[in-house]
Amino acid sequence: MRFVGILTVSVPLEDRGERTLVKPLSYITASGETITIPEGTRTDYASVPKALHAVLPPTGRYTYPAVLHDYLYRTGRVTRAEADKLFLESMGVSRVSPQRRWIMWAGVRLGGWAPWRRYRRGSAPHA
Repeated sequence: MRFVGILTVSVPLEDRGERTLVKPLSYITASGETITIPEGTRTDYASVPKALHAVLPPTGRYTYPAVLHDYLYRTGRVTRAEADKLFLESMGVSRVSPQRRWIMWAGVRLGGWAPWRRYRRGSAPHA
């Protein structure tokens, strides 16, 4: 399990502060599958409510896992549960502390249904 490549992004898109990958990034899962996040994929890193940014900023050791998670949610390549499981797995690979890992995983399990649904209905940008 590991990330392959260096996260390279554009300047923020003004409307939502998102970034766009300018180079692909890959993740090799525990099962040996390679997931390639293509150039042009958009991310807001970790979608943490602004009120919590002092303790959980949008970037940290979990930045690469957050980009992977955004890609999986936007594309629907796997189920929501699988995307959240890969988020948890990849945070371990990225050496996120166990406590923070579980807090962030619980956050996406509790609140991730809304963006997941928006992407499936097509009412949110996908790239």
